[in-house]
Amino acid sequence: MTHASIDPVWIAKIVREVIERVKQHQMESGEQSASPLSGVISVATVKEAAGGGKNELRVTTKAIVTPAARDEAKRLGITITRSAKNETKLSEKINQPPSEMAVTDNENPERAAAISQQLARRGIRASATVEVVLSDSPSKEVYRICSAGRRAAMISSIATVERIEKELAPQVWVLDMNALNFVAAVNVAARILK
Repeated sequence: MTHASIDPVWIAKIVREVIERVKQHQMESGEQSASPLSGVISVATVKEAAGGGKNELRVTTKAIVTPAARDEAKRLGITITRSAKNETKLSEKINQPPSEMAVTDNENPERAAAISQQLARRGIRASATVEVVLSDSPSKEVYRICSAGRRAAMISSIATVERIEKELAPQVWVLDMNALNFVAAVNVAARILK
């Protein structure tokens, strides 16, 4: 499929239908406004919150906030805060010791928990010999690890994993989260931990 064949009007119609279905489901299931919102958070959701005098919009960790909704929230001065419906389950995942999690992240533990969860779904567990660390400042992280006397390598694409593995055999793999999106990070971590 090429970009020329994608009809933006058709996409907008689908998005509106999905949003309406999510809202209908929320009303049918009796979800209260005090609990975090889930599903797709759109511009309409943000405007509705602003119309109700809210300055904060709480959404679940799995809610999808559209870029337009983020922009509208910023324009209206509304803060979008992610919070889990069941805080204890999320905190249990985040607070797992590194040996139980396949991936660690000092800057964003939720991101590490999400990637570890995806790896677990693929049947990939933490390794006793290799550590995978996510970082928004990968060079600093590699320097810190190497200063502690461990071999570390920074990875910004899956294409370099095999070469680095042969040349250096790092004990710690630092994934550059500025270069890798979520899916790419999961794939790189899976390749390293297999």
